[in-house]
Amino acid sequence: MQRTAVILALLFPATLAWNTDGLSQDSNQPNPANVFRIVYANNWNPISYIENGKTKGILPDRVEHLLGQIMGMRVEHIAVPWGRAQKMIRDGAADAFITTVTPERLTYSTPTQDSLFYVPFVLATLKESAADQRLKSPDNLIPVMGSTFCDVLGNGWATQFYQNKPVKVHYAPTIEECLKMLQVGRVSGIVHAQAVVKHYADIMGLGKTIHIFPTPAQSSPTFPILLSNKSAWKDRFLKDFNSRFSQKLDTQTIEKKE
Repeated sequence: MQRTAVILALLFPATLAWNTDGLSQDSNQPNPANVFRIVYANNWNPISYIENGKTKGILPDRVEHLLGQIMGMRVEHIAVPWGRAQKMIRDGAADAFITTVTPERLTYSTPTQDSLFYVPFVLATLKESAADQRLKSPDNLIPVMGSTFCDVLGNGWATQFYQNKPVKVHYAPTIEECLKMLQVGRVSGIVHAQAVVKHYADIMGLGKTIHIFPTPAQSSPTFPILLSNKSAWKDRFLKDFNSRFSQKLDTQTIEKKE
């Protein structure tokens, strides 16, 4: 079946009524700021990024639809470097982020029951390289044992993924840096979000140089909303969101056609 460049299929039931204090009508705990602050990675196009000073991308668009339009909340979308985004959640400087759950993140945040997004993470290699010829999927890296792969700083999913893999990992500031290293043979491969790798490979003119494998890693992540444990919104938001959308929220797949 032909897919559009980005496949987004999210079904929502009827609207939950929220009052002017930004909390559900049965709440007696108004939020003083009346704004729900969500942070995103600022260089993860097309999933989240900055354009002309504004936060844009698949995540903020769908979160605004879900929380802003359907739940009637005032949402502030903030895109910053990913390390800073995670620190803002730890410190309580922001209320939530949307990402994969890791043991470390569970020490300072609490996820919604259901995930909003599924993000296929796929293997990318330099065409006709040893890795390109030996590998078939991201789940078996034994054929290139001892080689080096690249991922982005702060990617908790990658930390878990490579934990038992027989390869080394170099963490770079951006996926663009990883692609540059792959292009010149400094790393053997990348296992990252398919939509992101494809986007940057295209804008860097690497479409004929990089081989992006179609099979996603078996542990490709789903993204719930994770609430900062220091957020004044935490308990009430989780109660309302989980009650409203439990078993009614279809996870959408974020991928980009090759």
